[in-house]
Amino acid sequence: MKADFGKNKKKRIILMVKQTGIHANLTQKDVDLLLQNPDADVRCQTAQKVSAQYQETINENEKKIAEDIFRLIANDVEIQVRQELAENLKKCPSLPRDIVQKIVSDVAVVAGPMIQFSKLLTEQDLIEIIKTNDEEKQMAVARRENVPFRVSETLIEEAAERPVVSLISNEKADISDYAYQRLMERFKDCENIHRPLLMRSHIPVRIFEKLINVISDTLKKQLLMRRDLPEPLVTAIVSQTREKAILSLSEASTEDEVRTLVIHLNGVNRLTPNLILRAACVGDMKFF
Repeated sequence: MKADFGKNKKKRIILMVKQTGIHANLTQKDVDLLLQNPDADVRCQTAQKVSAQYQETINENEKKIAEDIFRLIANDVEIQVRQELAENLKKCPSLPRDIVQKIVSDVAVVAGPMIQFSKLLTEQDLIEIIKTNDEEKQMAVARRENVPFRVSETLIEEAAERPVVSLISNEKADISDYAYQRLMERFKDCENIHRPLLMRSHIPVRIFEKLINVISDTLKKQLLMRRDLPEPLVTAIVSQTREKAILSLSEASTEDEVRTLVIHLNGVNRLTPNLILRAACVGDMKFF
């Protein structure tokens, strides 16, 4: 059976459309088409045009009628119709809260635009959306133009890897020191998290210090390409990379070759206490 509004809802929406006063966007022809052939495409067009009118200058009575039309469309059985409504209302500066909540509580493909763009959602709204554990909705929260630090903390604490990657990639997301700390605890071995984290403009130095102890050599090279790092941190990264390379070479060499290597390092002042201690820690007793 073909899905539509149902007879009563169909009559109500046609009546409401007629009562809006028929502005430039919505014509009598649109109303007649809705009356004759109320299929999903026609209802999508109605959602688009009533939404456009709603955000123009209309009187209070027409506004209330339009809002009732939105409530009907938000219950449409066709996802594409509800999608059209959400897409057209996502940046609406004012809208009754029940309509916003209805759209946000819909499936992710419908709710996504409203979650990502609407300024009518509070911090608490966003936190509750994250806690639904719907990964696509969490992605929409992470992509918002501004993500408050409490929302960022909740995402880092509750969300899966993909939404957290989106959050870190969002330069306008406000991420607190505590959130960075939890990030390193939860995802210390996850290169997909490390990569965008290294590219963020502002990261606490102590987080960088933690990162250089866990990231791959490839990511270290990318990190060294940044020009905004403190010189001592760059020196530490270079030193750690060199030490790791030296011990890898030592492991694959004979005892005589290692002795020659150690004499050379000592001669060029690179036989550092850190290097000797690292050799002992990784079990390279030959080098030690």
